Amino acid sequence: MTPVVTAEALLDVVARSGLLAPEFLEPYIGADPPGDPGAPQARRLAAQLVRDGLLTPFQAGQIARGRHRGFFLTPKYKLLALLGVGGMGKVFLCEQLLLQRLVAVKLLAGTGDGPPAAGAVERFYREAQAVAALDSPHVVKVYDVDAARGEPFMVMEYVDGADLHKVTASAGPLPVATAAEYARQAALGLAAAHAAGLVHRDIKPGNILADRQGAVKLLDLGLARFFADAGRNQNLTARFDGEGVLGTADFVAPEQITATSAADIRSDLYGLGGTLFFLLTGRTVFAEGTNAQKLMWHQFREPPPLAGLRADVPAELAAVVARLLAKAPADRFQTPAEVAAALAPFAAGRPVPPPAEVLPKVRPEAYRLGLSRLPPPSGSGEVALAPAAPPVAPHTPRPREGASTDSMHGEVTAPLPASPPRVPPAGGRPATRRIWVYVAAGIVVVAAGLFGAFVYPGLERAGDRPTASPAVPTPAAPPAAVKTLAAGGGTFSAPMIERWAAVYAARTGVKVEYDAVGALPGIEGLLAGKYRFANTTAPLTDAQIAAARAAGKEVRHVPILLGAVAPTYNVPGLPAGMHLRFNGSILAEIYLGRISRWNDERIVASNIGLGVTLPDLPIRVVYRSDPCGITFIWTEYLSAVSATWRDGPGRGTEVTWPAGEGAALNTGVTDLVNRTPGAIGYSELSGALQDGLPTGEVRNKAGRSVVPSLAGVTAAATAVADRIPDDMRFSLVDPPGTDSYPVCGMTRAVLCYPVGGQPDPDAVAFLEWVTHAGQAHVTELRYAPLPDALQLRLDGIFYRLKAKH
Repeated sequence: MTPVVTAEALLDVVARSGLLAPEFLEPYIGADPPGDPGAPQARRLAAQLVRDGLLTPFQAGQIARGRHRGFFLTPKYKLLALLGVGGMGKVFLCEQLLLQRLVAVKLLAGTGDGPPAAGAVERFYREAQAVAALDSPHVVKVYDVDAARGEPFMVMEYVDGADLHKVTASAGPLPVATAAEYARQAALGLAAAHAAGLVHRDIKPGNILADRQGAVKLLDLGLARFFADAGRNQNLTARFDGEGVLGTADFVAPEQITATSAADIRSDLYGLGGTLFFLLTGRTVFAEGTNAQKLMWHQFREPPPLAGLRADVPAELAAVVARLLAKAPADRFQTPAEVAAALAPFAAGRPVPPPAEVLPKVRPEAYRLGLSRLPPPSGSGEVALAPAAPPVAPHTPRPREGASTDSMHGEVTAPLPASPPRVPPAGGRPATRRIWVYVAAGIVVVAAGLFGAFVYPGLERAGDRPTASPAVPTPAAPPAAVKTLAAGGGTFSAPMIERWAAVYAARTGVKVEYDAVGALPGIEGLLAGKYRFANTTAPLTDAQIAAARAAGKEVRHVPILLGAVAPTYNVPGLPAGMHLRFNGSILAEIYLGRISRWNDERIVASNIGLGVTLPDLPIRVVYRSDPCGITFIWTEYLSAVSATWRDGPGRGTEVTWPAGEGAALNTGVTDLVNRTPGAIGYSELSGALQDGLPTGEVRNKAGRSVVPSLAGVTAAATAVADRIPDDMRFSLVDPPGTDSYPVCGMTRAVLCYPVGGQPDPDAVAFLEWVTHAGQAHVTELRYAPLPDALQLRLDGIFYRLKAKH
């Protein structure tokens, strides 16, 4: 899709979308939208429509990209925003059009990425049946089950609240009475499930919601099964559970690990015990280790005592938690009702609303409903819905975060309305007839789309936002002739390219073959014509670009992937879960060999307040011995914060190291650090987390120590987005911003083509998909998604690249 520029073009797209009845569009025709005169008219008008409550930020972002399809699921449901992604599907906020009420609509996971996994559809319907069997104020209700284009979706109660994982992660350990109250209400929801013969099998903080009034509801029964009636299971558990573990590693019961299908309500109580432990301490029962280790520890290791983690938890409540977490089901409480009764003496005894900062920023009453005029359902006359009244109360929302986000690629940021729509001043051209022509055309397009290729074309998950993939339609079947797209380059992006290649091949039939040969051989192969694109963390130098031009070739950098490099260490005696604090000067001095012991006064001073005594132990420096992008990011950061490092070893995919011992590959570094007391190394974030190594906080330019995280990487990219040059050669290390993690980098794909000629269209299509819809998959491998501002810049690049064709 081509982004729209003029207000007239934007009104055309809105009219064709069917989102608004014509009477809502007419006042805007011919008017010059308010805002920065230097901004495109279309963007100013889109922002105005959001402020006036006629479009949501989600809708406006798509409209601004020129998209007029994909806003309706059947004639009954209109998309308003993305709420989140769970283990079984994507969840959208929708308007149920005939009833004019907000609902949450859950689509089966995997939609748009090829056929669902075996049993996924049947398990999805089983979830609907499971929830429909319940009638409890502590379980999210199901209103309807339907399918669009053969793909199932479930219509659920919309809960205006936040999940308990988000509540605790934001606020820290909860007050004892609040934690006990939330767990007590969750136990009441489990009691209703137990009475209906259900086992949830995935009780965890993320599957428990607290609404704005403090009512707690169970969510996501995607793994539920009927324990009392094999007929209602329809043998699904036996067919699809197999020998795998269903559940979440941090909260799964021991017996569920060894025999998933044998789990009963007491398994859910174990999950509830782990949840209450998390609410009280802000950490999981077994906070460190890989998933495999956690599964073993749930079976054989005793949980840490609460008293050692939080002194104000009453001994009697700690005993309740310990009983819930007993290894043997017979040693736990036997029913949820018993748990609710045991928690009552410690609970607040009244609903406790979550903190305002974690709640959705847009209240339900701020959405204006009844704005669409629908195409007629098949075989009947036109259904005209009356306009809704203005919203009940003024509100100025911001895009929501996490599991309740309105943000998306191309979002137009503006508050939802506090007043009826603005009427433009006199002088606007009346164009009622033209708008009706648009609407008539829109009705034809939308009606056809509703029963054809209308359901979410190009919408994917990117971090916490849906994005558009205009270049890659989803075919009915892969093409008979398979195209091959050869590429090569650095190892930093190799795992992600492999994941993207699998998804892209399923969608388009184009097979991407990537050689992880290193950045320099990749660029050499690109210039020699061996590869269609090459990946590198270091942009081409001026000399390299000049040499390419001298040879009659143009190059174009396309950022595709963001990641973090974390300091990792092995310091005996430190508490589990604690992050040592470093700054750039300390890290540079360590790698220069000038700080050689862990109790050096500079390291001690940086960690004052953590309550630890650093040992008098030699520091063993570890570095990558093979050329790699991770070393480039690390040395680029050291060069940015230390003039001595910049003028000495400098930056590069390999440098001459003043001190330490080298190891090949990321796994070699983490393994050497893991088995060497006193060692310090640097690792791509996912490698450190996968191997269970602690990661250090690093002080950023704003003076704040930041834990390496995906959010910190995205914050860093967002902080520099407005100063990115057109050639996309820029650095992410040591950026401004209080939330920015300072040791960040990116992979750039490099295209090469004759001066004045055409870029390879298959490579362009793949990279456009990668930078938009493909970002939905980056967090799976612990990379960070590209921020909206950078994606918008890339839209212009792809527009120009495709214009060459």
